[in-house]
Amino acid sequence: MVAPRPGQAVLAVALASALLAATLVLLATAQRGPVEASPAPPAPRMERRVLRFGKTPVFSPRETYRQYSHLINLLNSRLECCTLELVLAPTYADCVGMLERQEIDLAWLATATYAEKRSVVPMEPLAVPVWSGLKEYTGILFTVEATGVKTLADLEGRRIAFVDKESSSGYIFPADMLEKAGLRVPGSFSRVDFLGSHDAVIMAVLLGEYDAGAVFDKAYATVAGRSNNASLRVLAQTDPIPGEPIVASRHLAPEVVAEVKQALLSLTAPELTAGPLKDLFGFEAVSDEQYDDARLLGHR
Repeated sequence: MVAPRPGQAVLAVALASALLAATLVLLATAQRGPVEASPAPPAPRMERRVLRFGKTPVFSPRETYRQYSHLINLLNSRLECCTLELVLAPTYADCVGMLERQEIDLAWLATATYAEKRSVVPMEPLAVPVWSGLKEYTGILFTVEATGVKTLADLEGRRIAFVDKESSSGYIFPADMLEKAGLRVPGSFSRVDFLGSHDAVIMAVLLGEYDAGAVFDKAYATVAGRSNNASLRVLAQTDPIPGEPIVASRHLAPEVVAEVKQALLSLTAPELTAGPLKDLFGFEAVSDEQYDDARLLGHR
């Protein structure tokens, strides 16, 4: 038998040692059972994106915020993509301007504002409110008994208050009705002013600062109900006006727009009327074509 060389002997010992060490590791592992993987670190918590929801004050800013905060809270309870924040715009023009500059992401616009600006400002109509079962509304031209005004013709040379130049029910449709009756705005009146909100117009007429005013039907009905209709008189009512659209800016992702729209359409009358907006029964889907007539009046 040939004796191994010294180098071969050293190599054999090293291999035997390595094999023994590996065997011991395997035996120890088998006795302990399978090695458990370390738990993965928790994923970072993603903050929900805040979307700003623009609204023009229908009443005073404080009262408008109080009434519409309930709606925003209901929507937030349904949304997973984002949280809505109510933002009050001073005027109708400011509201759509903020949307155009992407200072707000969603907006509840006046009918005529949407109809006029649709081709300029990238936005998508999502839904219209359903007030007392109706998705249309009207404008009311009214006075008080003390003025002696009984017809539209009696307004010649009188003082009249409107809401805003872009308000459908508080100016555009009533002004169109006056001109069809032969009264030019402003030429046929001694004074024409825009007071910014529907309740401001009603209060100014009740205080005798103006002989007549134009507001939307819900605002008139609310005040008339509180005063038992003692001194108010309706002079004329406009044809039905398409509902004010809630719109989304085109810069929002389609899946976000779809989720907000679905949240609006899912709201029910009982949960809405449980808040301050007692006449808001829900929302219905809307399309751009529904505003063709309003678009024509918006360019008057």
